[in-house]
Amino acid sequence: MDVVSIFVSSLMSGAFGWLRDAASGTLAMLGYRPVRAVDYPASPASAQVACLAGVRSADAVVVILGSRYGFLRVSGLSAIRQVYN
Repeated sequence: MDVVSIFVSSLMSGAFGWLRDAASGTLAMLGYRPVRAVDYPASPASAQVACLAGVRSADAVVVILGSRYGFLRVSGLSAIRQVYN
């Protein structure tokens, strides 16, 4: 049986790092394979492109939201909103 992969996403700035770490650790303890933006190696594609591809290939997504929206991208949406969409 394949291990279920779950992409864990939040704003990269602020105090969200420990929340992503806690969520990823808990998912791993439960037998899932957590995937985060920091897991992707440098590539010719932008980090945004790589992460959105990771979201599409994951079995599920956990989005950690706070009071900040994040920086607007060319699309007019923040990166976290693009993950959500």
